[in-house]
Amino acid sequence: MQQYRDAIASIESAGSGDYKAIGPTHPKMGRALGRYQIMEANIGPWSEKALGRRVSTEEFLTNPAIQDAIFDNQFGGYVNRYGDPGKAAQAWLGGDGSVGKLNRKDSLGTSVGEYEQKFNAALGNPSSSSSGGSGGNAPAPRKLNVPGIVMALAYGKDKEEEPVEEETSTTGGIFSALQKLTPTQEAPQLTPMQSANQSSPALAQYVNQYIQSKKKQKGFV
Repeated sequence: MQQYRDAIASIESAGSGDYKAIGPTHPKMGRALGRYQIMEANIGPWSEKALGRRVSTEEFLTNPAIQDAIFDNQFGGYVNRYGDPGKAAQAWLGGDGSVGKLNRKDSLGTSVGEYEQKFNAALGNPSSSSSGGSGGNAPAPRKLNVPGIVMALAYGKDKEEEPVEEETSTTGGIFSALQKLTPTQEAPQLTPMQSANQSSPALAQYVNQYIQSKKKQKGFV
């Protein structure tokens, strides 16, 4: 649990007092307290569940071992429940009802998705996320503009043209695009079952032949 303790603490109380940190006050839940910024209203029930007795706010703030024990019990329960530390971090921010609701924000404006990203980064896994790595807002992968790339190579253009919807990055689509540009040349015929390792040399050779033919037409060679 130590890595989880440190990851949450780096988000919650870093630079603000650690185990004696006192955070903002929530109108219903009271103050956020201690190294892990546990809400004041949760200290009683969570300490009873973890320790078998309720502790006061004062005892909580002055006893690091109590704070660690309460954190381990509650956060560990989230990990066991969801089977994913990232989702446990979501629950730590906003409770069970916030898990999966990545755009939900706390009173300070931190979203559930952002909080999980910070937690994963603190663990040393910045790209790891139970929700897709970017809060569900990652941009769609860009399609390869095959004709634009080929024309840029042939005519010395230094900028790729904007992609169009019907283009494809598959090998078959590449040969199809090249055939449209050079109807007099015969592209290598590849079956769908051929692997990328088999098709890449043939593709490179065909592109090179096409570029050389264009250079000859332009009088470059």
